[in-house]
Amino acid sequence: MLTDKEKYKVALDELRERYVEVWDERHQLTKEMIGLSKSIEGLSALCGEDPEIPPIDSPDEFDLVRAMAAAWLKHMAFADACRTALRIVYPTALTPSDVRGMLTLAGYPLERRTDPMVAINVCLKRLVDSEEAEVVSLPNGRKAYRWAFKNEMPPLPNASTVDWEKLIGQEWGEKD
Repeated sequence: MLTDKEKYKVALDELRERYVEVWDERHQLTKEMIGLSKSIEGLSALCGEDPEIPPIDSPDEFDLVRAMAAAWLKHMAFADACRTALRIVYPTALTPSDVRGMLTLAGYPLERRTDPMVAINVCLKRLVDSEEAEVVSLPNGRKAYRWAFKNEMPPLPNASTVDWEKLIGQEWGEKD
């Protein structure tokens, strides 16, 4: 017999999975709408007419990351979850508090850890020791960590990026 907490956890997991499914459907519809609007614009120009297409609202990239992360991040080993957090936001550097915030937002079960901040700090130090991450000094003197792309090709400098520093500040703000 399941306890109430276990029932809630099952319901929460089901809702998260459904959220990802709905997001995928929304993404596919948006792609189809973009293709249709381009075709309508082209044919309208050939016919000398105004296309009269309402603008398409693209999904927020941060919502995409959260939806994807919620789907698979909670099943990762702790070190892999921390690696993923650093890789997702590259070239932005994260403080240990930022990593905690990202893992929490993604639904990672940090409550299983006795002291999540100690675990995060130890993990980040090990990532630096193995040259997978690098330490960055922030203007306020705090240490932050950035993915180092050891044995990997970093993203191209002109690739579209999300302003993660702005989003991080909006989502969980500056903390210890």
